[in-house]
Amino acid sequence: MLYYVLLVLAKGPAGALAVLFSLSPLSAWVLSLFLAAPLPLPTSLPIVTSPAPDGPLPFTACYVPAAAANVPAAVGNVPMCLVPTRTLDTCLGPVRDQCERSTVREFLLDRTHVTAAAYESCVAAGVCKERHMNRFDESDFCNCAGPGRGDHPANCINIEGAEEYCTWVGKRLPTVREWLSAAGAPDGRTYPWGSQPPDCSRANYHNEAGRGCGKAYTVPVGSLPGAMSAFGMVDMAGNIMQWTSSFVDPASATGGEEDEEMLRYVGGGSFADTPELLRSRVVSVDEGESDGVGLGLRCALSPRP
Repeated sequence: MLYYVLLVLAKGPAGALAVLFSLSPLSAWVLSLFLAAPLPLPTSLPIVTSPAPDGPLPFTACYVPAAAANVPAAVGNVPMCLVPTRTLDTCLGPVRDQCERSTVREFLLDRTHVTAAAYESCVAAGVCKERHMNRFDESDFCNCAGPGRGDHPANCINIEGAEEYCTWVGKRLPTVREWLSAAGAPDGRTYPWGSQPPDCSRANYHNEAGRGCGKAYTVPVGSLPGAMSAFGMVDMAGNIMQWTSSFVDPASATGGEEDEEMLRYVGGGSFADTPELLRSRVVSVDEGESDGVGLGLRCALSPRP
């Protein structure tokens, strides 16, 4: 404790934390404290009125929670980043006409998309069902069917497959408001990475060269140098869209009639989407049975009380 106090005096809180996390024994100690109790968070987050900076905020913190039982360590020991409690103004619904202010409690979100290799481990364990993923239609684009793409995001996954995976690793899908909280920042940035417009160092998307920045495919998770968001996650926009647990209001989706398809919100845009879908405040709507090439997942976790 005295060591940390001296670091704070010498380098300030942010500098002290940076030193702590650069020392592996102390890093493990700090992480063990988080697993026992939530870390203290700033009571108020800074509001930046100048153009938003790119990259993570100074208080970004990512952890490796204990893996769930019966899950391989390589799959379960995935870094997750802390998204602090935030109050958001969100507009949802198919035409974004359902606006409200809500407080989203702190939670953890996977630092990267779930990879094809990790999802295949769930299938091999008999938990994730083959019928909840697409190996055949457009299989050239489905990473779980593509050789050599284990480090690419798992895609062609429907909502049931996404829920099966997150449950297997002891987590859950984020709600749509949690996803929006994680994709944005208190500094009002336009995109998860900051204020700069999209380019192929920040997102894998459909640009003037075509799908996937002209490559037509996804890229390995975490491989883009400028893709880190405010709270430490990577690829929050582009590469693949991410399922949320939130249903769309059936009445708003059909003009008053119930929707038998049970629409869900997805966030992030994919390698096949144009820049409009990469913005931090934009989410899309898809049918739960959809297993298209742009649909994948990352999982969330609530800190221990």
